[in-house]
Amino acid sequence: MSLFICGNSHTAAIKQGMIRVGKKSTDVHVFALGSGAYETAPFSEVRGNRIFFTEPLFSERVETATSEVSIDDTHVWGLVTGTHNNRILRGEFWKEATPTCLDHPDMRPVSRAVVDAIIDDDQRYIKAFLAQLKQINAKFFVISCPAVRRNSVIAESGIPLDIISAIDSRARQRFTDWLTEQDIPFIAPPEGTMDDQGFLLKEYSLEKTFTGKRDPHHANADYGTLMYQKIQDFLAQNHPEI
Repeated sequence: MSLFICGNSHTAAIKQGMIRVGKKSTDVHVFALGSGAYETAPFSEVRGNRIFFTEPLFSERVETATSEVSIDDTHVWGLVTGTHNNRILRGEFWKEATPTCLDHPDMRPVSRAVVDAIIDDDQRYIKAFLAQLKQINAKFFVISCPAVRRNSVIAESGIPLDIISAIDSRARQRFTDWLTEQDIPFIAPPEGTMDDQGFLLKEYSLEKTFTGKRDPHHANADYGTLMYQKIQDFLAQNHPEI
């Protein structure tokens, strides 16, 4: 049995953390499926007792990492997904609109019901994929993406920080509440990596990409190390065979 940790680009920090901490088993593999941009449409389907990715890039990367073209109940999967909310946050809409729970009298008020509808629409294909995994009795858990950053391109675009914080927090709550309802294990961000408004602390932010450009939103190897240690703790309790 192997452990495959995969998902969006936030897997990179976890891979660096794994390298630092060291693997307890050679059967642990971390790789990116691809950008979260592919999560805005259906990207998987059940065929018999297996799940196939209908997004070609996801399918290609799964085959490269596992030598198989689908997912079944043979291995354990850690999925980095569902808590990276940039698609919701980066809209120009939030430069003039605000959740009603915040005090922005000059901005258009948006009710919690509308905010929740926006969030649920964004998350629906991720939830559909996770429901498919449950359907085939796959062994899996969900790993949180790091919190949004204060110096993100979203904040620099002019969207107020309290709006970013409120929407990101609500989106995470909606997603993790659903995971709890579905009895899907979830590994939250490591303690001490966020400030009191829920933003990723600067010391855990990746400053530059491998090309030397400023990084827009990823966490660094220090964060990845803490997260990988949490993953190992989870495995020790739930999958000691790995």
